[in-house]
Amino acid sequence: MQGHLQDPMCIVLRGSSSPLLHKKDFLDPKNKKYKPKAMEQNKNVSYNSTNSYLTIGNLNPNTQNIWLIFHGFGQTAAQLIPFFEERKEDYLIFLQAPSKFYFQNFSKIGSSWLTQMDLEEEKKNILAYVSAVVTNENLIHFSCPINWFGFSQGVSVLFRSLSFLELPYQKIVVWAGQIPKEISKETFKGISTESSEVFLVYGDKDPLIDKDKKQEQILKAKDLFSSYKEISFEGEHQLDFTTLQRFR
Repeated sequence: MQGHLQDPMCIVLRGSSSPLLHKKDFLDPKNKKYKPKAMEQNKNVSYNSTNSYLTIGNLNPNTQNIWLIFHGFGQTAAQLIPFFEERKEDYLIFLQAPSKFYFQNFSKIGSSWLTQMDLEEEKKNILAYVSAVVTNENLIHFSCPINWFGFSQGVSVLFRSLSFLELPYQKIVVWAGQIPKEISKETFKGISTESSEVFLVYGDKDPLIDKDKKQEQILKAKDLFSSYKEISFEGEHQLDFTTLQRFR
């Protein structure tokens, strides 16, 4: 469950005399090798799109908890199921990032929630998707607690969705991820209760979350919430089954 990818490093332009371009040349318009033509225009188009999600359990008056679960970059929703599937008393919703791709010589499929390219439009698309899932599951008509779990890149989607939808939360689990910069005490619209809990979970050897980034998230949590708890486990940028069992 590392969420790391081994992407092809270059794009070969067949039949072209142009020098070989690294993939970042296409992704970064500021790169000097990428020079837009004077008449080039960036246009948007709207269209209907369908995306999937996975559920485990039954949503009924006896359900104890609802979990909305957001996977990380390079993963799919199904890859998080083994960490949660023993929660028979809960209803689990595993949301799926829309952008899928192959990696490791086309042997595996991963996905991404969004990138810096067309970021604002991508945010709107993601929020529309999460809103559709919440509506399809009729979540607002059930009184049981709603818990929010985000791993890595999924943390940013969690906070944007929770704030946009203005839904209540019993637990928020921030696992090896970062709260978006635009989320502040003034803009966050998630609805807490007297018993709401927030957890920041990090591996003690996570190469993607150094001390400075961890401190930044602590300051964010202090700004957003009246209280929170920090949890550390022995590991890197990954999920840990034993630690996850603390959130029941």
